[in-house]
Amino acid sequence: SNCDGILLLGTEMQLENLEHFVSLNSQLVVLDTYFDELDLDFVTINNFRGMVMAADYLFSKGFSEIGYLRSSYDIVNFCERAEGYCKSLKKHGAEYKTELIHRLTPSAEGAYKDMKKLLETGCPVASAYVADNDLIAAGAIKAFKEHGLNIPEDVSVIGFDNMPVCDLLEPPLTTVDVPKKAFGSLGFKQLTNKIQRNSNGYLRTMLSPAMRIRKSVIKKP
Repeated sequence: SNCDGILLLGTEMQLENLEHFVSLNSQLVVLDTYFDELDLDFVTINNFRGMVMAADYLFSKGFSEIGYLRSSYDIVNFCERAEGYCKSLKKHGAEYKTELIHRLTPSAEGAYKDMKKLLETGCPVASAYVADNDLIAAGAIKAFKEHGLNIPEDVSVIGFDNMPVCDLLEPPLTTVDVPKKAFGSLGFKQLTNKIQRNSNGYLRTMLSPAMRIRKSVIKKP
């Protein structure tokens, strides 16, 4: 109400949610999601590139078959990460195997319960996985361990987001680092610039991720 601009964290928003904010008479910059249907300013992470980097890293460690711990909830970020996973497989000539794509709730507890059920039904287990986020990776790792699998000797895992939980896991989780602090600062600068200039142009700023190597991935003999 009566504000000059809105900085909106839209990570889990769908298109219809954002349309309510578009109707407001305020400058708007949206963080951590993107919809090309809307003329808005966005600050996002290059999710596609981040997942390509993660899968490529596993291929560089000698793995030829890489599974995917995929979120059962499809938001824009996860869909872009899924595209990156497919791109890396194609680049390395690896087969896309649906039996190695495990749809898990995107929370540590939910992913643990889902993965535990899958393991109890005898689902195939890949020797290496990329995950849509660190919480999914953490939950799956707990289920793998209870099933008698060692990390990373039996199953190597890479997460995404570089959340604090990564350092608390045993072993610490290799992951894709999202520059979270830059989201706020870049979003704020972009918003204040629009307010000051009353600009009608629109800009999508995309931040590059980076690998954070820890100990959840082993080099395959």
